[in-house]
Amino acid sequence: MPKCHMRPFSSNQNGKTVVAFNIRRKFVIPSAGIKEQCARDYFYDRTGDIDAIFNNWEGRYSSIVRKATAQSGRLSGEDRQFLRFFAYLQYLRTDAMAKQQASAFVEMADFVFDGDAEGRAWATFDPKDIPGESLGHFLKTIPYLGGLADCLILNKTGTDFITSDNPAVASNRFRTQRLKHLLGGSGTISSGYMLTLPLTPRLLYAAYDQGIYSAKLDGNNVVSTSRTADIDALNALQIIRASENVYFGAVDQSAYVVALMQAFEGCRPKAWYKWHFAVENKALGTKTYRAFSEVQTPSELRQGNGFMHIESIAVDPKKWCSIFKFRSNPHYVDTKSAAGLVRSKALLDLRKYLSDLPRPIKVPRTPKNKNTTSA
Repeated sequence: MPKCHMRPFSSNQNGKTVVAFNIRRKFVIPSAGIKEQCARDYFYDRTGDIDAIFNNWEGRYSSIVRKATAQSGRLSGEDRQFLRFFAYLQYLRTDAMAKQQASAFVEMADFVFDGDAEGRAWATFDPKDIPGESLGHFLKTIPYLGGLADCLILNKTGTDFITSDNPAVASNRFRTQRLKHLLGGSGTISSGYMLTLPLTPRLLYAAYDQGIYSAKLDGNNVVSTSRTADIDALNALQIIRASENVYFGAVDQSAYVVALMQAFEGCRPKAWYKWHFAVENKALGTKTYRAFSEVQTPSELRQGNGFMHIESIAVDPKKWCSIFKFRSNPHYVDTKSAAGLVRSKALLDLRKYLSDLPRPIKVPRTPKNKNTTSA
């Protein structure tokens, strides 16, 4: 994550150190250098062109956060829109996201190519390509954020917001609680989508699907809460989505973070994705519909017209912030397809236009290798 995000959470606002809780070792580091926590060389490109874009955005982000702090969360619509874009870029750009992408493709290659080394090499990418890939995906999909409402949550409790090495969290309570058994995803165009980013220990930004949720905001799109349970629920998203570390400013908050970790550790999935491998079932197919049956081995996958699809695992803290309530008359568009319920027909049309609908990807051929038997 960028240093500009970490500084408001620094110890005594010194801008240099932060308290870190390492999830794997369950160990508190009372004075971790912000510079070291944010250092990931491969998030800066070879040419410097992408650096210039990111640095300009980081400067504006810092300015907006200072303004929000001074004005108790009151911001212009333009500033809130920038926070939405910044949060989405941060969601795509983190080290944790890069590791998940790399792991997912290696797992896919190991299955498709039956553990063949050349197949794994085919699925491995250079980490130095991450900045360009992240920016490209961001520019292509940012229109999907259209139609979201947003607000700043002003924390009036005695418990601070915390952050992590994966601070921008995409979630979908609607999907998790009410659509568990229906076809469809929980992503950016999906009904019930929400994106949150803690800005300071006292402020958090949230963008949400106003067709599914309602929130009692003041005239400045600010909602204040004095309910510790709301802060716990929002902090739980950081606990669940963090890759390695959770961060906060005061050592005396350590006991709270440890307790929160114990309460929500079971909500952290082993992987944030699941691969589905299938072959065409001609017995079930018709002129207008093709059915596919899931397979469990590489040899089964090669018996027919093989396909694969990756499913993202949705964040599910079990306990949700009460600020955002379900509407009694939710609005959505049922696509009756793998896209599931989406926020509007316009977003679905846009996704079709961009050729980015959830769909199977054709299985590549097994690489030729003297130790590999041809399928």
